[in-house]
Amino acid sequence: MLHTFANNATAKIAAGLTNVATTFTAEDEPPVYRFTYLNDPASGLIQVATLTNPAAPGVHEIVHITEHNGTVFTVVRGREGTSAVAWAADTIISARVTAAMLESFAQNRESTTGNNGALALGTTEQAAAVRAYKGVAINAIGNGVEDAWLIGGTPVLQRVAATSVTLMDRHMTPDGTGATPTVDLGVAPTWATATSYSDGAIVQPTTPDGLQYLLWMTDPSSGPLTSGATEPDFSGPGGSSMEFDPGGGFDNFWTCLNLATGITQNLPMAGVRFYPSEVGFICFERGAGVTTDPVISIGTTATPTKYANAVTLTGLGTNQIHRIAVTDSDGVGGLKFTLDTPAAGGVFRGRFYFKGTFVQSES
Repeated sequence: MLHTFANNATAKIAAGLTNVATTFTAEDEPPVYRFTYLNDPASGLIQVATLTNPAAPGVHEIVHITEHNGTVFTVVRGREGTSAVAWAADTIISARVTAAMLESFAQNRESTTGNNGALALGTTEQAAAVRAYKGVAINAIGNGVEDAWLIGGTPVLQRVAATSVTLMDRHMTPDGTGATPTVDLGVAPTWATATSYSDGAIVQPTTPDGLQYLLWMTDPSSGPLTSGATEPDFSGPGGSSMEFDPGGGFDNFWTCLNLATGITQNLPMAGVRFYPSEVGFICFERGAGVTTDPVISIGTTATPTKYANAVTLTGLGTNQIHRIAVTDSDGVGGLKFTLDTPAAGGVFRGRFYFKGTFVQSES
């Protein structure tokens, strides 16, 4: 959807408008011709306008004009949380600035320090997007990493017609790299009262259930949270998300990870296959007390050991990576990461990762 604009565009509706009508004729007065001429709804071009009437003060309806020719308009009713209502003759339609219009634009954020900022482009969560720090967030959520760029989505080699000159698909794409949430391949810390927990923290219940629980925070930039006196309802993989503190709401919550049965990462889009070239594990923290290394398997839901069968992460230390080259030629719809044997003696935090090419299939 692309916006078009016009200065001082306004008109009066010639006849009454029901709450379901999508076309109307305006009175033939000069300001009506200031609206953008639109004749191709498939182009995605719109002009945002607002309906008002002096006889109904406080009532507003935002519409999207998809076609406009002379005095005839075609609109999409009830946009931006407003309701489509019936309007009397002489109702005014005017081109106005709206919140959603402004939120669709790129924004450059300046922090209170005056020397950093972030460009948030095409994001679905503007407030979260500006968490990017001196970087760019395109359809993604900034993570506070200085001078980083983030692009939400997957680099897919799509079906595009070859040109008659080069006979080459001009839609090029880089390899994509993805990862699971943070996991602990060792002994996760036990949840405790009056303890500081940051986004991505992992715990196990005071009564171990063989599972681990990952903290998800709505706004990690707000700083760590301190646990209360009551232990959360760590209800296992069959339960819904668990509040950080019982009764405290779901702005921050624990979610269950079952590494013994495996974490599955399915492609978020239909008709795309993933051809992995490399998988592995990135270790963020190896506890000083770890005495034996973890054993992992990586594959697909159908074949959980397709790429790595009971591989020991021998000697992998803090801030190190274990790479596993993939020689299998199959394209897959998702991956599965399994912990066969946990590390003993301490934490072993990190993320499984995968790298390869995403291709739109022909079928």
